[in-house]
Amino acid sequence: MLKPLDLDRGFIPESILSQTLKEYGIDDYITYPYLNMNGTAVPINRVSETSRRALIESQDGSLYFMKEVPWYVESIEYAKSIIQLQYELSVKGIKVPEVILTTSKKLFVHIDTNKILYLQKYILNSNMYKNYSEQIYAAGKELRDFEIKAASVFRLNILAIPQYSPYESAKNVLVLLLKKFIKKRSEMKKEDQEEIQNFVRACRKLIDQWSTQHGQISGKQESIIHGDLNPMNFIFSNKGSVSGLIDFDNACIADPLVDVAEGLLTFAGVTYRENSSRLASINELEFSNFEQFLNGYTETHGLALEEREVLPLLIATAGIRLASLGLIRGDWPISSASDHIQVVMKNLKLSQNYLRQIKLGN
Repeated sequence: MLKPLDLDRGFIPESILSQTLKEYGIDDYITYPYLNMNGTAVPINRVSETSRRALIESQDGSLYFMKEVPWYVESIEYAKSIIQLQYELSVKGIKVPEVILTTSKKLFVHIDTNKILYLQKYILNSNMYKNYSEQIYAAGKELRDFEIKAASVFRLNILAIPQYSPYESAKNVLVLLLKKFIKKRSEMKKEDQEEIQNFVRACRKLIDQWSTQHGQISGKQESIIHGDLNPMNFIFSNKGSVSGLIDFDNACIADPLVDVAEGLLTFAGVTYRENSSRLASINELEFSNFEQFLNGYTETHGLALEEREVLPLLIATAGIRLASLGLIRGDWPISSASDHIQVVMKNLKLSQNYLRQIKLGN
């Protein structure tokens, strides 16, 4: 497994940075602070849970974004495949940051045995998500384009990307949730212990039920999916169109409807903390956002009846996974666990109703 470059700093260490940039023929450069979404600099002593990053201006004035492959990526081959996927998508015209080749025509720089870094063009004049309808529609439309181009990359059979089951993933997060609170059992109130146990028990039962239902319905043919589709992984232009789809660190092989479901949930049913990618709440699905995202996604292609039946199951499963992650990270109190199940069930019904109401595609 890959390891972080430096557990004590939010930036790529200068020694690693200069060594890496030489591979790109960049000897003279300026390093800028990596900024949060609110425009403030990331503190120099910030501990990054995923990967080191750096914003760089080369001697000719070009801006680049250097990124380390996150520590949680399970193998070197998977890490290489993530970068190659982004490169192939860029070649095919998908709006992703262009991966820059080294002087020896490589896609990345492999430092020591467990550090992989790669250079991307920095996307200028860009904005983060502001909950504008134009952005939501554009995100759905871009997802469809990504889906088509990713399928063509998938057919090349050149990437070592793992299979993914949304149902097994949700169960795995529940296991992590249990493990966390088993360790803290002695510190917990009895009612909180019962709340977590009841939450996990109920969620497992629901996931098994939805997985069985999904198995009885044919969805889309498996392909490469983004794996972490949410508003924070889109960059938008000043006019609301998509400038870039970013962060392919969770790319995997699955039914493309998994991405659609996660997009619908996160654009229409999740509130984020101000200037942050951290979750504030999971809410009832907002019809207007739900409709905008789906209209963008189905602008040129409609949804088959089977796909309309599968999507609510995937939305509900994604809701359980996000609710569980929120409990693990402390985004919301333990006492809210049962409330989240109610929201998930409400969204299952709402998405079923919305999909019956909305006229989609051509």
